[in-house]
Amino acid sequence: MAKTSVQSVANERTKQLLNEILNHPFNSSHVSPSQPSLLPPPDRIIDEQLFQKLQDFQHACMDEETIEQYDITPLYDMFRTIRDYLPLKYYYTMSSPSPPYVHGLSNALIYLAQHNVWPLFSFHVGADPKDSSRPSFSIWQGELGLPSHEYYSNSDILNAYSEVMEEILSAVFSKDDANEFGWKTWSPVATARRIISFEKQLATTYHQNMERWSLDQLQKAAPNIDWSIIIEALLPRGTPTPQEILIPSSTFVIELSDRIVQGANTRTLQLYLIWRVLWKYLDALGEEFVAPRRKLDAKLYGVEVRAKPPRWQTCLSYADHPFGFLLGRYLVRRTLDDLAEQQADDLLTSVGYTLSDRIQSLDWIHEEDKQRFHDKMSHINHLVGYPKSQPDTRSAISLAEYYADAIVNKDSFFDSVKSVNKWHVKQTMGRLSTSVDPNAWDISPQHTEAVYDPLQNKLQVPASILCMPFFDIQLPEFLNYGQLGAMVGREILHAFNGREWSNATTTAFEAKARCFIQQYSKFTIEGEHGQIYYVDGEQTLKQNIADNGGLLHAYLAWKRHVGQNDLPPGLDAWSREQLFFISFARMQCSKSTIQSDLHELSTSSHAPSRWRVNGPLMNSEEFSRAFACPVGKPMNPKEKCSVW
Repeated sequence: MAKTSVQSVANERTKQLLNEILNHPFNSSHVSPSQPSLLPPPDRIIDEQLFQKLQDFQHACMDEETIEQYDITPLYDMFRTIRDYLPLKYYYTMSSPSPPYVHGLSNALIYLAQHNVWPLFSFHVGADPKDSSRPSFSIWQGELGLPSHEYYSNSDILNAYSEVMEEILSAVFSKDDANEFGWKTWSPVATARRIISFEKQLATTYHQNMERWSLDQLQKAAPNIDWSIIIEALLPRGTPTPQEILIPSSTFVIELSDRIVQGANTRTLQLYLIWRVLWKYLDALGEEFVAPRRKLDAKLYGVEVRAKPPRWQTCLSYADHPFGFLLGRYLVRRTLDDLAEQQADDLLTSVGYTLSDRIQSLDWIHEEDKQRFHDKMSHINHLVGYPKSQPDTRSAISLAEYYADAIVNKDSFFDSVKSVNKWHVKQTMGRLSTSVDPNAWDISPQHTEAVYDPLQNKLQVPASILCMPFFDIQLPEFLNYGQLGAMVGREILHAFNGREWSNATTTAFEAKARCFIQQYSKFTIEGEHGQIYYVDGEQTLKQNIADNGGLLHAYLAWKRHVGQNDLPPGLDAWSREQLFFISFARMQCSKSTIQSDLHELSTSSHAPSRWRVNGPLMNSEEFSRAFACPVGKPMNPKEKCSVW
């Protein structure tokens, strides 16, 4: 493992428990003492059927013998469909796309999108930034083989990716015994180079700004893709075509249409679409195809090439994406205590009130902004534990309706994966036909981090962090506030993103933020051969400010909260204040490879773990007092940074 952390250990514990649950028959042992032990007969029958669906999916995935027997053949129908829509003999020499070419490519993209494969772009449905009660339709960058666009400028990583691609393509080409696809004469090396060259172009179209366009504007700017037929084909029957489309930027769609699609010949496009199908469905194939990818993972994260991991881990990860809410139902029934849910909600409320009160005392915030901040804080929607709406994970009937079209074939893992992928796309696009549910969850109960959604002003705190090491109703309050309190405090601060601030408040905020940029830009990590790499203070600014503010407000909330504060046995060598900060720091405990650290340094919006601890503590007057740190020492600098 490239990085072991408190969070990854908690994840592993949750996976172990879910695996244990799935490996036992459905019975009352899946119910915690605080939950009802019996369901009404109709609900119990449906509940058993849902549980069987999970077990069938897991069984199909665990049946490696059958998966190996099928070899690559399950993907041939998808390959044939791509080939039929983009036949080489018609379009190979064309210098600019013709109507048949545009029609063929667009139909190929429809087919792949229906199977949740997004080679050139992807569609997303979420809350509209202007009105969070309405759904919005947006176009994002398509899927890539490497974790992020930054890696496409790293020659070592690209070479490793190329070698893995060559190995997989060699295996695929060798299976074309009847030469149906003509692959017998193709070079895996040359093919991999062609695919990577094309994918690299796609990676460079990365843009983050969002613009609102009409469908007509989109079609005129990017005519080499028939956007109308693609969008209409994916919409549920009766759903009107979106009047507005959010796009990353005009540059994104123009480059995608003109420089990339028009600039590539049909063989390249056909090969790339086939490659994206292969990469998407890799885990549904045999070991011959999956094993090479572990070499790429080793290169990316600086670990040794691993032996084949336990199959149950792979299968559980695969099940968690489509069936996260369903898995969460049985996890919650086994583990979550009603009292823990209530006390965690009380903690969230306490941290929120503390932040709201403190904002009123900050002299750099304009008065009208203070009122706006107060209103936003008072309307934050706390979602604690598990989803109770769309679907309601308490209700077997609600979950059965939600997963009705996710068909599982216990005798074919590939068919099951294909079905749940198609179901996922229908679910996503179906959200366009209804108003946005403010109580809908974006994460499953087994997620091990709190998540704040600024558009809908909702804070999601899943069941998996309502237990150790994040929270426990038996722990004294100073430990819970140092752990879960600092986490939710950090998330709540993302509510204040500057979009609605007055000019005076914005100017004052930017002046204070510069202190963090300068401070964190001096923090470093050491490379494999002693090289020094600096934290990007601009890239990590938002999270750094949130980390610092989350710690402060968790501390202040604990201090004003009357609760259980007895010192646990064996901890009387420290004060309660010291233990608060120790519990905060403990949440970032980790051990990682240098490559993993460098990966996070270049791609993450967070500072490295060490500086997520030391940075906020260096800026904390309360920490310096608790540990009597001399002024001017590294952990108590004279110059401290503070926003909130």
